[in-house]
Amino acid sequence: MKIYKNLRIFTMDKEGKAYDNGYIKVSKGKILAIGNCDDLTCQELEAGECVDCKNKIAVPGMITTHAHFYGTFARGMQLSQPICNWQQMLTHMWWKFDKKLTFDQCYYSAMLGLIDGLKSGTTTFFDHQASPNATDGVLDILEKAVRQAGARACLSYEVSDRDGTVGASAKNRHNRCL
Repeated sequence: MKIYKNLRIFTMDKEGKAYDNGYIKVSKGKILAIGNCDDLTCQELEAGECVDCKNKIAVPGMITTHAHFYGTFARGMQLSQPICNWQQMLTHMWWKFDKKLTFDQCYYSAMLGLIDGLKSGTTTFFDHQASPNATDGVLDILEKAVRQAGARACLSYEVSDRDGTVGASAKNRHNRCL
């Protein structure tokens, strides 16, 4: 068990509780208690590892409600031609890019997006996957990355008819939350 103490805590709960000198008690990755340091007993302090967090603030993790993990590999990618509108962006860049993705690339791009998010305080992701040539089982691969990173996610596969209506209905069966 760990006790993070001397924190300024904003719980963001319905009552708007905040602690100027608070603690968070954690065991096996789960928060057991949150409160004021003055309420901690000597027994509690001796039972676990104490981490002094003076001058630190704790808030609940942020949520990204629209992510595309596969897009993390497109950072800094040079465009092959000028793009003037969203339709051109889709047809000249994104739809060519996502068709080349492999299952391994989907896993590693998810890990990169998850690590970046977690380092910035985001703990929950709503991801929209698109990898037309790596479809069956890709959400299982993304789930593995989410679990390994210690995050939470709602994973979905894009539903579009850009590759025909049969493809759209086949992709829709993969969508789920975890």
